[in-house]
Amino acid sequence: IKVLGTSLRKKDSPYLDISALQDPDVSDKRTRGGVTEPFPEKLHRMLEEVKKDGKDDIISFFSHGRAFAVHDPDRFISEVMPKYFKQSRLSSFQRQLNLYGFTRITSGSDAGGYYHELFLQGRPNLAVHMRRVGLPQGEDRRKMRAKNQRSEPNFYAMGDVKDAQVRLPGM
Repeated sequence: IKVLGTSLRKKDSPYLDISALQDPDVSDKRTRGGVTEPFPEKLHRMLEEVKKDGKDDIISFFSHGRAFAVHDPDRFISEVMPKYFKQSRLSSFQRQLNLYGFTRITSGSDAGGYYHELFLQGRPNLAVHMRRVGLPQGEDRRKMRAKNQRSEPNFYAMGDVKDAQVRLPGM
């Protein structure tokens, strides 16, 4: 699984498109930190179940499947969060997104959404490999954010995730 994650992404690149890679084998999956279903996996399951329940007007993946957004924060807090998460504040949910390395989209038609290279619609096995990311001690988050500003990816130019999954040679 070394091919996944941000190690292949160039520092000035906003996104590493791994949608064409084969899903990794998760048969030897172990619990992490005493948690049976870590946040990214629970989030992925939640997005799929909310869609099945016809509540994707509250939270959903964008049509390209590479990012998602909360469309109705009030209903998300009252109807969806209690079913999946212990926290009951949107800021706590957003903090979890940040701790797992999600990036907030600040411009364009997907503004307000979040993305992560390993978080793709219909590909829950990729989320298994997401890890909490730390901030070096003594670093100011606002300064880090300004220093790490990159241009945002154009997900619509990449095509849909569900169309991209193919088996690559040697994978």
